[in-house]
Amino acid sequence: IFFRFVKKEKMTDECGHEGRPKRKRVSAWNDEDGEDDRQPSVVSSVPEWSHLTVKKKKMVMKMTDSDSSDEEEEIEVEVDVEDAAQEEVDGLDAVFRTTAKLLNTKDGRLAPHRVDFKMWNNANYESRSSVVINSTKFHPNPATPLLLVASSDQHVKLFKLGLRKNTLEHSLHLKEMQPKKCVWHPDGSKIYVSSGLSPSYIIDTETWKSKLMRTFVDRGAVSKKDKLPTFNISPDGKQLVWMKDNGQAVIISSQTWMCTSKIKAGDKIHDVQFDPENLHTMYMCGGGKVFTWDLRSTAVPIGSFRDEGAVDCTRVAISRSHVAVGSNSGIVNVYSKPKDGVFSDRNPKPLKMYSNLVTEISDLKFNYDGQMLGFSSRFKESAVRLAHMETGTVFQNFPRPAVQGARPTVETFDISPDSSMMAMAMWSGVVKLLTFRHYHKTNVYSMGGRDVAATKKA
Repeated sequence: IFFRFVKKEKMTDECGHEGRPKRKRVSAWNDEDGEDDRQPSVVSSVPEWSHLTVKKKKMVMKMTDSDSSDEEEEIEVEVDVEDAAQEEVDGLDAVFRTTAKLLNTKDGRLAPHRVDFKMWNNANYESRSSVVINSTKFHPNPATPLLLVASSDQHVKLFKLGLRKNTLEHSLHLKEMQPKKCVWHPDGSKIYVSSGLSPSYIIDTETWKSKLMRTFVDRGAVSKKDKLPTFNISPDGKQLVWMKDNGQAVIISSQTWMCTSKIKAGDKIHDVQFDPENLHTMYMCGGGKVFTWDLRSTAVPIGSFRDEGAVDCTRVAISRSHVAVGSNSGIVNVYSKPKDGVFSDRNPKPLKMYSNLVTEISDLKFNYDGQMLGFSSRFKESAVRLAHMETGTVFQNFPRPAVQGARPTVETFDISPDSSMMAMAMWSGVVKLLTFRHYHKTNVYSMGGRDVAATKKA
């Protein structure tokens, strides 16, 4: 509002002395529309200027029902106002419901482009590691919210996940080794820990006591000088496979600790995974090739194929219908898995190639239903992606941008058996914990978690 000054009037105090003249200010003009905006008229608690539909209905009623009484007209107007308000509420509900349709589908399929996830408190908040975390694994039973964390300071810790508050349940110090990889027994009764060298540890989860697995070393399966870069356990928990540094695999019975058979792959093997659909089929990768073996006859592989464009395969992941292979160049190729799991074509064409990362793939996993594929590299910051398998695209909002000065290098990650949670072990010694709304069976979004869209802290 603009003001103009008028003639000054002299002011005097009680003693008759002239004081400082006081200027009177008057507005240059009066804005009638502005006054109406400041003091809106209200009809049934609904402002006239905010609901044009209500105003139009009132005008129609006056024109059509001019012969009716005032009382009848007022009743009709009140009904129309309530109907209009209800229509607007229904309209807002429809707008908000459209967001849910984008995030979740009725047939259980995961929506592409953007994944709805929420960050929670760090899983190891009560006992954060000051060194690099080498392995993190969820309990195989989705109803048991436990997360295993193994770090280079010779500690293996077990955390109970409460999302808003994660508590340390157990902590074990291994005097003779630095744990590199941990694997749960499928029934959750044991934890197998390896340092990449023999011997390894086995932890009883009931008593939380550990013992060295010297049996298969003493019986000649491997020597104390052998390097065991990786190992895995079969889905039924009856057999363990240890890979030697020279490309030889040793299959051990989990009950007797006897060596049941040996496999010679010929190349250095970087990873071994079992087929979730076939307990006797396992896949090994190394040297640009992927080998398929049947544990019942380990003389020769039952199949093999070359990963397109790969010099050295570093990781392999198996789902019900796909086989994903990661290489040292950061490329991830996804192939269609045959029904029997054996590739007849030695040079198959990948269904999809992900070239989002440029450094060696260090971790590669499918979720339980095969709709998501996660892959990461520990050789570059923020080198972690989640892919939507149906469309062959990566989610645009994952991962979120890191704050300046942070070192968000993902050493390893794991997805829970029901895909409701994901844990990322960071270079800084923390374990980031997040949940996926599409898979979470409870309304964790009302439990006080931090919204990924609204939070900027890494």
